[in-house]
Amino acid sequence: MREPMIQQTQGNATTPHGWQGIAPMSNTLFSKLAALLILFGATAPQVTKADDLWEVGAGAIFLNRDASYSGAVVVDNSHNPLMASSALNTGYHGGINVDVTRNCTETYSLNARFFAIDDWTVNTTATTTNGAWLYGHASPGSTLITGIDSIFGSDLYSAELNLVHRHNEWLDLMAGFRWLSINENLNIEFTEGMNPYAEYEGFANNDLYGFQGGAAVNFIDHGGPFTLDGVFKAGIYGNDVGYDGQYVNGTMTQVRNSSTRVAFAGEIGIMASLLLTDCISVSAGYQLLWVDGLALLGEQFAAIDWATQSGGSTSGNAFYHGAVVNVTVLLP
Repeated sequence: MREPMIQQTQGNATTPHGWQGIAPMSNTLFSKLAALLILFGATAPQVTKADDLWEVGAGAIFLNRDASYSGAVVVDNSHNPLMASSALNTGYHGGINVDVTRNCTETYSLNARFFAIDDWTVNTTATTTNGAWLYGHASPGSTLITGIDSIFGSDLYSAELNLVHRHNEWLDLMAGFRWLSINENLNIEFTEGMNPYAEYEGFANNDLYGFQGGAAVNFIDHGGPFTLDGVFKAGIYGNDVGYDGQYVNGTMTQVRNSSTRVAFAGEIGIMASLLLTDCISVSAGYQLLWVDGLALLGEQFAAIDWATQSGGSTSGNAFYHGAVVNVTVLLP
């Protein structure tokens, strides 16, 4: 913490120690302004992370989920969509965010972060006078179906551990391991009038394991309580993919497959932080996560051949973007 300047009084003028060469001013405005600046410098919280071994943060994350889907999910006998694949896009949902840093030396630290959003959900209902079929080749359905009622759910989990190197005062370089889990489930109930007719149940699971690199950039830091930082990450992953879809109407028609493929994930974040005390800060910002190379339920229907009970897609991508808020405690 900066020490306040010692002031000396000479006659009617007040000048900071070491400024005797400046002529005394009859007006005391200069001395008052100098005193305020000195007081702020002495009392404002100062960022001294190098002296703190631990930085422990916890808060919330609010993300919107956007996915690229082609085709439809359910169509009528004239191939008009009753349930478009865009119906599987969800709005904002909240989850937890935990961020812990262990400062090992003046230039190296370990950072661990975990965030999770569980159970994005969206419901869709529709009626038809022209039957209903699942979208895709030789897909099951019937002209007897008069209505559909569906519920779609998705979740996102992320855990990472990075080695961070302080390259200079405004740039940190990082490299580490990351795990991402993106899972989706869809249930569709087909009805004939008021009676159940058939049911579809589908699951798509993606477990990504891989390595990432990135950088943290300090945009604003004047030694005071306010800072503005950006983080940029990109990684290559192996995605363990699984899909299971089944249509039941007395008998069951099922398509199941699994595979492993290469996936990509990139992340951008902007965070503004305010140091409330010497050891407590609050931060808020924006995060964008893009994942490519996924098995998404909305992409499966156009890729499946129900006649041979085979096929599937692992080329989907999803965007997650929204707000992040955190409270961080600096510990010795």
